[in-house]
Amino acid sequence: MFGNALWITMDRRRRGFEVGSWRFATIFLGPAVICVYIILEYKERSLFLLPLVVLTYAVAFVSPAFAVALLRQAWG
Repeated sequence: MFGNALWITMDRRRRGFEVGSWRFATIFLGPAVICVYIILEYKERSLFLLPLVVLTYAVAFVSPAFAVALLRQAWG
């Protein structure tokens, strides 16, 4: 969650906007806020960026479980 907040902070400052409450919303609500942020801020490009974000989170959540399953199979 802190990585998400850091990304929003860097993105807002890079684009010359005030960070505001986006950073704190990201800490508490995580990936949902990132998706809403991308839709609201990047408009047309969000059609390309949003699937990349969802794919990134899916890999981050699934890959540890997949790795554990493969390791258990190899040991057992």
